[in-house]
Amino acid sequence: MVSTSVAVLGAGNGGKAMAADLTLRGFSVRLYDRFPEAVADVAARGGIHLHGSAQSGFAPIGTATSDLAAAVLGARVLVVVVPAFAHDAIMTDLIPLLTNGQTVLFTPGYLGSVILRHRLRDLRPDLQVVVAETCSLPYACRLIGPAEVGLRGVKLALDMAACPAADNEAALATLRPLFPILMLSANVLEVALGNPNPVSHVPTCLLNYGRLEGPRSTEWHDFEEWVTPAIHKLQNRLDSERLAVIDGLGLQGMDCDTWSQKAYGGRPKDALTTRGQIPPNAMAVPERYITEDVPMGLVPLEALGRLAGVPTPIASLMIDLACTLHDRDYRQSGRHLGALGWLHMPLDDILKQVS
Repeated sequence: MVSTSVAVLGAGNGGKAMAADLTLRGFSVRLYDRFPEAVADVAARGGIHLHGSAQSGFAPIGTATSDLAAAVLGARVLVVVVPAFAHDAIMTDLIPLLTNGQTVLFTPGYLGSVILRHRLRDLRPDLQVVVAETCSLPYACRLIGPAEVGLRGVKLALDMAACPAADNEAALATLRPLFPILMLSANVLEVALGNPNPVSHVPTCLLNYGRLEGPRSTEWHDFEEWVTPAIHKLQNRLDSERLAVIDGLGLQGMDCDTWSQKAYGGRPKDALTTRGQIPPNAMAVPERYITEDVPMGLVPLEALGRLAGVPTPIASLMIDLACTLHDRDYRQSGRHLGALGWLHMPLDDILKQVS
């Protein structure tokens, strides 16, 4: 058994895939979710079945709990695998439990590492922890049954940075044994803006909204088939805006097609079949393709673009449409500059803060 103990915080598809994968590779894993029903199936079966060509088998999980303290106390690495809109709640509960020497990884981060670092400075300034984030999950995966996860693919490379970037090497030394695919980026801004999901998910969902609301919305879908030539054109326009903002911040980026080739090597993803009853929301195209990717992805893109003097009309259009359809102000609830602690802060100071 590998000595590193890991707490996986979040028992959705990504968290269960991660807990199973790490366990099968010899790590000691505890799985946590604030909702007891999310871990009940794992506790009842004693573990998780993982199905996929990249990794497969039954992973025994000794601790599957809704008690956060039981998951994190004594764990060296804490991996937060929840949608970014749930970061605030888990941070509130997590901060009092952190101990010196731990590493906290948000995957995906959407600048969650920035918010946690701000809160630690205010609430526990003497605590010595490393905080980092990745641009995406290591896996393409879906729940396919109770305590069963279908692994469609594992990324070949995944961008990561610590907050601040001065901790990059320390973060990499701790995290790469768990995730050998990790590649260091300049800082967490480069990581967060490098996430392709807002580009690939948001236009596709918004322009297929009838399917999301229709009578077949809870059936198994091949999301890639929803991308028509016109939608692909819109994705490319949005991607160009994203790359222009990254360039305006003095950072390095790559277009979504190049990112996909780097992450998956052009390999086809495994097909999935259900294995027993699963919740309808595990079958449907996830709501977070809008409720996460708009407020946590496009809102900071628009705000940072404004700060860098780069126009983002397509991103703004997507945000406006999502706000209208959902009757929510995603600019207010999302990762705007104030939420990140950067309101009225010059761009140079923001870049220094994450360096």
